[in-house]
Amino acid sequence: MVLPRILFGSVGWPCGLHEVASHTKRRGAGQVRLIRLPWPDGLLRDFRPHVVGLRVEGGQLPAVQELVRSIRRVLPQTTVVLGGPTATSHPVELLETTGADYCFAGDAEECFVRFLEAAAEIRSRDRLPEMPGVAYRWAGRAVVNLPPEEPGKARIWPGISEAILRENRLDWTLLEGFERGPVLDSVYLTAGRGCPGRCGFCTQLHGRAVRTKTVDQILEEIREADRLIARGKLLVSRWPLYEHVHDPRMPALKRRPVRWLSIFDEDFFLDRKRAVDFFRRFAIMPQARRYRLSFQTNPVSLLDHGEPDGELFAWFDRLKPMIQLGAESFHPEMLERWNKRHTLDRLEKVLDALDGTRQDYTVFHIQADYHTTLVELRESTRLLLETARRHPAMRIASSPLMIPLYDTDIRRQLTRPQLASIRDFTDFERPHPEWLVPAIADLIDRIDEHLQHALYPTGRDRALAEVASLIR
Repeated sequence: MVLPRILFGSVGWPCGLHEVASHTKRRGAGQVRLIRLPWPDGLLRDFRPHVVGLRVEGGQLPAVQELVRSIRRVLPQTTVVLGGPTATSHPVELLETTGADYCFAGDAEECFVRFLEAAAEIRSRDRLPEMPGVAYRWAGRAVVNLPPEEPGKARIWPGISEAILRENRLDWTLLEGFERGPVLDSVYLTAGRGCPGRCGFCTQLHGRAVRTKTVDQILEEIREADRLIARGKLLVSRWPLYEHVHDPRMPALKRRPVRWLSIFDEDFFLDRKRAVDFFRRFAIMPQARRYRLSFQTNPVSLLDHGEPDGELFAWFDRLKPMIQLGAESFHPEMLERWNKRHTLDRLEKVLDALDGTRQDYTVFHIQADYHTTLVELRESTRLLLETARRHPAMRIASSPLMIPLYDTDIRRQLTRPQLASIRDFTDFERPHPEWLVPAIADLIDRIDEHLQHALYPTGRDRALAEVASLIR
C-alpha cells in the first residue's frame, strides 16, 4: 500500500500542525512533511502531495485564499484541508470562502488519521458523516458534522483523549524551513488542553475536559526545541527579558539575554501538583538559564483553599516566570456578567503574592462589552487605575472591546439590529464599536490608545496618567 504524501504549511510557529503531523506519522497514515511558508519554488511539483494541510486563525483569510488558489493552479487534484481556530469557530463559512475541500473543527489528530484511512476505502465519502467536526461538500452545499448541543450552551467540538495526547510525541525531524527568517519571537508549547471555565467571551476551542501532558513529555519538548535552536534549525529571538525583575539576590539576571518559552495552555496551573513537579525538574536543566518561562492562568488556579499557594509562589520567586493573569476586569459586575471564576478579593490576593516575587507580570484586561454604559466604563477604568497604582510591577495587556466570536455567550446575546450589520463571518473576528453609543465607543478608543503602552514598564505610568485625564 502506497502511503499518501501529506504536506503541512506553517506561517509561524507550527502550533497544532506539529501535533497533527507527528500523530499522523506515528500512526503510519502518511508520508508527512511540515514546511514553513512561503514554500520553496518547485516544492509542490516535486513532492506532489496528495493532501495539503493549513492552519487558519484571525486575520489570515486573504493569505489562505491565495495559497489555496496557488495549490489549485499547480496541483488541481490535491486535497486541501484547513484546521485551527477559525476552522473551529466557522468551519462551513471557511470552507465556502477559501475553496478548500475540508475543514476540521476541534482537535484534529485522531479525526485526520481516520479521514486518511477512509480515503483508501471504496466509497470513502460515505464515511464522512461518521467524522465529528469535519466540514465538507455534500449534495452541492457545505455541511459540518455537528457535535451534540445543549440548549443555551456553547457547542463543544471534538477533543482527543488524554491517552492520545500523552502517547503523541512531537517529531522534531518533521520541521523544515524554520532556519529561514523572519525570526520567531518565542518557543510555543502546549502542556494540555481544555478549561473548566465558562467565560462568556470564550469559544472553548478545546472543550471543558482538562487533558494534560506528563512532565516528562513537556521537558522532552523543551530539550528538542532547544537542540534545534542550538543547531540553527529554528530561529528564535533573544532579549533581556528579566530587565524588570527587581530582586537584589539576582543582579546579573537583568542583563542576561534569553528567549521566551511560552507554555500557552488555557490554564497551566489547573494541576498545581504537576506544575510544581515541572518547576522542580526544569530548574536543574541547562535550559533554565537560556529561557524565561511564560504561562497563562486564572487567579483561582494559584490559590489553595482561598490563599496563595505557598509552594507555587516560592517557585515563581525562584524562576521568575512571566505569569499572565486572565483578570479581564476589576469591576465586580463585569466579572459576574462574564462568568469569571474569580472574585476581586481573590484577584487582589494573587496580585499581592506576585508582588512578593519581585518580578513583572501581566494582567489581561477588557474595557467593555456591548452592555457597557458610560458610567460603567468610567468606573471600570478607575478601578483598573487604582489597582495599577497599588501594583507597580503589573503590566496591562488591554483589549478595547469584546469580540463577538461565534457560539459564545456574548455572540448569542446580540440583537437582530446588531447582527444585521454582519457582512461575512470575518466580522466576528473584530470588535464592533458601531454597536455602542458613539460617546462610549469614542471614549473606549481614546483609552485604548494609551493603554496599549501600559504593557511595557517603561511607558506604563505615563499611559496610566493619560488615561486618568480622560475619565475625570
